[in-house]
Amino acid sequence: ELLVGLTPPALQRVFFSDSGSVAVEVAVKMALQYWRARGVSGRTKLVSCRGGYHGDTFGAMGVCDPEGGMHARMFSGTLMEHHFAPRPAPAWSAAERRAAQVSAPQARAPQAQAQSLDMA
Repeated sequence: ELLVGLTPPALQRVFFSDSGSVAVEVAVKMALQYWRARGVSGRTKLVSCRGGYHGDTFGAMGVCDPEGGMHARMFSGTLMEHHFAPRPAPAWSAAERRAAQVSAPQARAPQAQAQSLDMA
């Protein structure tokens, strides 16, 4: 209830999963289920970026890069086929990314404390 209270009014449900792969798997299933529940057939493909890694379950592997991904050779022809867009250019330089990774834990700590006080 606390988490739903932080979201926009239209979002009234939360799904928790035990791993990122399972979260992606459920998201894939929910996207496909959305169209089936509306009686729309043929909407069975998703769009993902090249170079992405989304997990080790079959649904998640299906949206990983089909050419350069770690699952590409072994599972080629067995996973659902989707559409893949080019990987976007990085918004930050490598040095900026490193600096953000180093400072991120310190920057988030006070913010998280402030948010927990707001919910009390």
